[in-house]
Amino acid sequence: MAGNQRAVKFRRLKDAEVNLLYKLWQIQYLYQERDSRDLLASRLGIGKQNLATTLNRLWSISRSHYVLSEDDGEGGVYYILAADEIPTFTETGKVLQLLIDYPKALRTETRVPYDTFLESATSATGLIAKEIRNVIRKGERLGYLEHLKLRGSWICEKPRLRYEEGYIRKLGSNFVALRRPKP
Repeated sequence: MAGNQRAVKFRRLKDAEVNLLYKLWQIQYLYQERDSRDLLASRLGIGKQNLATTLNRLWSISRSHYVLSEDDGEGGVYYILAADEIPTFTETGKVLQLLIDYPKALRTETRVPYDTFLESATSATGLIAKEIRNVIRKGERLGYLEHLKLRGSWICEKPRLRYEEGYIRKLGSNFVALRRPKP
């Protein structure tokens, strides 16, 4: 670790935290908007104090991995997802969801055969293999999984994948499978 950076100790997200992250995703990526604390609390149907508590719980894990605050230039603050640290593309959510749901009979406890998963994810999503590999690399960069080459090629789950499973499932549920013509 460089300088004063500390390792992030992730934990399982609570329902309120999952709902906040998903609502921010909807606002940012579906509606192309940003929300102040008042508007965000209203959209979530919770009080401002409950919102503040939920934000503080997320920030206690990491100030930079989930939600960022941004000055609106008029003395107010907007909240946005930390897009470089959490999945925001539905494709990523869907592929990570497929990894979570990969049949127990075809895996070890936390390892999935890379080539077999690549083939099944391609079939399930309509994405080409290169796109799935890019999502796997993104998952590695974000700390959800690791590509291990040891007596074969494996995708290994890291704890963060299960900790954020609720958000990943909500994000993945917005993915629309692609139907590509066969060459």
